[in-house]
Amino acid sequence: MTTKQFIHVCACALALGISGKAVGQTDAAYDHVVKVLAHKDNHLYIAVAGNFSPDHGCPTPWWAKSQLNLDHAQTKAMSQIALSSLLSRTPIHAYIDGCDSGGRPILAQIQIQERTPPQGTGSTSPSSGRPAPNDEPCSPNSNQYCP
Repeated sequence: MTTKQFIHVCACALALGISGKAVGQTDAAYDHVVKVLAHKDNHLYIAVAGNFSPDHGCPTPWWAKSQLNLDHAQTKAMSQIALSSLLSRTPIHAYIDGCDSGGRPILAQIQIQERTPPQGTGSTSPSSGRPAPNDEPCSPNSNQYCP
């Protein structure tokens, strides 16, 4: 390997390291998880509202399969995140690392994220997502505050 080739290889490796994304890995945001399955093949499967994006290049986008087995700590954490999204209908961001032999996306990482309130709807309480109290009495003769 020449010095020029070595420098080129190092520059490519550095660029991949900076981006934090593996070769072939794609990511996308989804409205929420709609199904969670601990399959008998020892993998976690999740389905999202509207299926996984065709941008991942997988021909069977209905379920994503965990990259690691169910007994792995990362898969256990992904299961908790998926269940949290399912129960609260909270958006997720999924990182897909190719497709499995059945054409399903391979789920490498998942993160749950707060839903951004629509503009112009007033403030919301960060902990509950409900409208924040406005500290105005509910009626002129009341000492109670509106929720």
